[in-house]
Amino acid sequence: MFAQGINLSTGYEFGWLFKLWENKNNMMSGAVKLSNYNYSVIDLQGFVKKIIETGGISEDNKLFQSVPSLTVSGELRHSIAVSRSLGITSFIEIGSGESIKRDEGTKGIFLLGIAADYDFLPKTNVPLGFSLGYFLNSKPNLSEDRFGNPQNIISKISYTGSSDMNAGIEISYEWSKAGILKIILMVKA
Repeated sequence: MFAQGINLSTGYEFGWLFKLWENKNNMMSGAVKLSNYNYSVIDLQGFVKKIIETGGISEDNKLFQSVPSLTVSGELRHSIAVSRSLGITSFIEIGSGESIKRDEGTKGIFLLGIAADYDFLPKTNVPLGFSLGYFLNSKPNLSEDRFGNPQNIISKISYTGSSDMNAGIEISYEWSKAGILKIILMVKA
């Protein structure tokens, strides 16, 4: 907490996913998204550093910051059904939006990734699926200790017994050039 600070993001996305092309084993789709996130940052190290540099507490030196960020993006996805149980999806997302670091203004963003999914249901009647994926993104980090574009490995265990519901546990492992790691456990329903 003292070295890295505390970062929290909350937000929502609205989007429209549409099919572009499909044949027996392939599907290409597109998406348009509007994302609105609020990033809350407690940066004790940066706060103390500015006190030392300036010789005191000033109005622009804040321990806590709340930064909103609005982005608009478009996404292209391609999925391949290797078998009834195995599928591979790749995607690229490109957009523009407000930078988390306010002195940078509006920035272009991108996400690039690939994921493989395996569903036991077609072969064993067990409604359980596994996913493993990798993605690289250009969204800026909130800590000065991290440089470059974050990279993620995501794994997921999910219930696949219903086409109307998506429920599972997702674990994400993230790193960047400076080697800062975080593990996120999310339950999606």
